[in-house]
Amino acid sequence: MTFKKPPRLESSIEQSIVRSIKHEGIRCDKYKTVGRRAAPDRIVLIPGGFAMFLEVKRPGEVMTKLQLQYKADLETLGFLDEEVHSVGETWVALAKFRTIMKCRGVPESLLPNLP
Repeated sequence: MTFKKPPRLESSIEQSIVRSIKHEGIRCDKYKTVGRRAAPDRIVLIPGGFAMFLEVKRPGEVMTKLQLQYKADLETLGFLDEEVHSVGETWVALAKFRTIMKCRGVPESLLPNLP
């Protein structure tokens, strides 16, 4: 009899992400809103006064329509809101954030160094 490995829970993925980026001096706090559903799971606070948002999903899952609308609202305000399924995708999202900030004219010295 073979056993399938159960899929990782979203909370387990979130914990891995928080531990991973915490070592780089980046905070990844739980993000909660009052009176509005579908908010991103995490707000990433980056040294230098920068912030981005993460929607953590299990592999194979995607954002709901309401989450996509919230993402669009945040991006209209100039924030990056990324859907991630792993620690690796989180680092890709942080690299994307760094590139966007450079394109907006933020001096490289103010941007976080990423491994």
